[in-house]
Amino acid sequence: MSIYSPKGINAKIFPYQHFQGIDSSRDPAAMDTGDNLHLVSVKNGFCDWRGVINRDPSAERREISEGVVSHVTFFGRNKTVFARRDEGGTSLCSDTNINVQDVYPRNAVITSTQFNLKTVVATAGYNMYAFDGYAWDAIDTVNAPKPAYAVTTNRRLAVAGIPGRETQVLFSRVDNFNIWPEDESTTSTEVTKAVYIDLKNYIGTADQIKGLATFENFKFVVFTNDRAWVYSLDADYTRWTLDDKSHVEVGVVSHNAITRAGQDTIFAARNGIYSLRRSSNGLQIINVPLSSKIDLLYRSLVKNCPNPEEISAFYDVDNGQYNLYFPQTDYVTTRLTMTVSPVQDEPSKFSVGNFLNSRCGASLGGVTVLGTPGGLYTQRNIEDELELAPEMVVVTPILWQGQMTEQKQSVSFILQATGKGTITVEAFDEEGRALSDMTFDIEPEVTDGTFSDVPLVAQYDRKFEHIYRGVQFRFKTNGVGLLKIIGFAVQVRKGT
Repeated sequence: MSIYSPKGINAKIFPYQHFQGIDSSRDPAAMDTGDNLHLVSVKNGFCDWRGVINRDPSAERREISEGVVSHVTFFGRNKTVFARRDEGGTSLCSDTNINVQDVYPRNAVITSTQFNLKTVVATAGYNMYAFDGYAWDAIDTVNAPKPAYAVTTNRRLAVAGIPGRETQVLFSRVDNFNIWPEDESTTSTEVTKAVYIDLKNYIGTADQIKGLATFENFKFVVFTNDRAWVYSLDADYTRWTLDDKSHVEVGVVSHNAITRAGQDTIFAARNGIYSLRRSSNGLQIINVPLSSKIDLLYRSLVKNCPNPEEISAFYDVDNGQYNLYFPQTDYVTTRLTMTVSPVQDEPSKFSVGNFLNSRCGASLGGVTVLGTPGGLYTQRNIEDELELAPEMVVVTPILWQGQMTEQKQSVSFILQATGKGTITVEAFDEEGRALSDMTFDIEPEVTDGTFSDVPLVAQYDRKFEHIYRGVQFRFKTNGVGLLKIIGFAVQVRKGT
């Protein structure tokens, strides 16, 4: 940050830049690091891999709905199906207006997968439904299971969470979800027939299956509350094996919070976010904690969610973000976002949001859709100027600017930002008492394009004359389209 002291003022510059997202593992009074600064809160914004704070993208209405969208997924390129809650129950809908009304209870937790070019939807204790783009058809053959969870693996539909069969995973016949284990002849030797596996004597406790996932190309993962088992599968069921080199000693909080991210499988447990991946020697499959910096925040979000099975997630590959939703009611949801750095070994950065109170989402082919209490919305890019834009709020830790016990006398506040909109900066002392607030009108015309690989820079300076031991700032934004906070600085008189 190239800042110079005004003539005649013997002042020292304290710059703050390269922001690192939320850190709830430390007290706000013990986080002042200057450069590479962690933040107390980042709401409706995120810190990118450069350490720049970006306002979250805007959104536009995709489909008008009278009920709450509780689950959404894609059945084709830019074509979605979703579950909608209303007073009568949960309906299955498509954005082409092909619907079946009230087929599930109102508070049903919906899961989905793609199989045989159809979207298969499930909820515990009820018939699965399949959508082919033209109609919804119930999977209601005599022996068809009524599972809570469904995934596709090795040309089979795998289901679990069946009432009365809580430790079993059922696999359909290869390429056919209408044939299940009870439909097969006991004397059949076909290697593609429908089968099941039972974990009851592996679990050894009263634990139950809570989620299913795929991993790498031919691995299949069965999650319980407290751990997971990894299988190597094949279309030929006689070649299935339990991977004895996997060590996954943590369970999942919700099936819908499991998602693929490249070669990794990311999932949410009771105490944090984890990644299922290969160990450094390539032999073992292990769980790697990803959210240690926000452990207190994460546990509070889970605690405030009445039904943890309603927690859901999706991975936005274009923006490198794992978005995790914690519904508190049908109309109030907190989103936790983990922004993954494209730079190897760089830590992920965390932020939260409540824009539109979206409670679920899906991303495919560059299109991201959000399910909200008011229908479906399409999320756009951060630079798109739309009517529906979030208000970003960022809170810094207490900044001591030297010794914690010494008083400082500030001179001015300098902000570096780019984009278009208004940023209000509120200042508080170490006791939380308000000092002042400043408003900056960010104009896109004031830019510096000297280097193509760094954000455009605009520098704004305000008088900021106060006496304090420590200072804390809260940034609030208003406007639409691109808005970034690149850094800020405080000029403090020397000798104070």
